[in-house]
Amino acid sequence: MWRVIQKFDEARSSIGADFDHTGAKSPADKFFTETDIGKEGKVWKSTLAETIKGSIADAIGGVTQWFNWSRQDRYEDWNKEPKWVGKNDSRGKW
Repeated sequence: MWRVIQKFDEARSSIGADFDHTGAKSPADKFFTETDIGKEGKVWKSTLAETIKGSIADAIGGVTQWFNWSRQDRYEDWNKEPKWVGKNDSRGKW
């Protein structure tokens, strides 16, 4: 179970979902402020582009939040397991 949590942490770092620990912008904020679409955009300049930009940022924020909650759920599952088990306990056998 701990290996799964480590993989979550590696992925969080890779996609920037660990912004709460690094002090960086969230993926949604980064997309919203660094994308060249919207009212002041260079690629696509319009109010529709601004609306779509907000919708995409919201979706990115939702995925990031789900990912972080899933990691936390796995950590809580792992933390409920006993640190040591008896030699006849099935949880101690691989």
